[in-house]
Amino acid sequence: YYRFAAVGGLAGGRPLAAAWSQFVLQVDDLPDTGLDALRVRFDLLGPGTVEIDEVRVFDLAFDERQREQLTRIVDRLDRQIGDGDVGGCLAGLDAYWPRYLETFVSESPARPPTTGGPDPRRGRTGVMDRVRRLWQ
Repeated sequence: YYRFAAVGGLAGGRPLAAAWSQFVLQVDDLPDTGLDALRVRFDLLGPGTVEIDEVRVFDLAFDERQREQLTRIVDRLDRQIGDGDVGGCLAGLDAYWPRYLETFVSESPARPPTTGGPDPRRGRTGVMDRVRRLWQ
């Protein structure tokens, strides 16, 4: 199984900056089953140099627009639960993105969470803490 993605000066390629910058290349059409190993290869097909550092592979990634949308949703749910609007928060948790995260994102993150545990304002882990863990 081989996937090719044009980057840089190739026809249809995503442009590269002259200075170092993060570059996210999303490949989202790999088969769900039948893969037990994955190799990533970078080919320079023209003159020049490219430095590659910190290659990371994720099983689920969101583009910038999706990350902004998810951040807005989590912020809104956090405000609702903070204001005591449990019904509004529960209705929001039944929307598309929270259900998607619940279905496709495992509880155990691939990297340590950025928060130090349960929300100290509540003194225990609540629904919003779980949503935040799924989104991180």
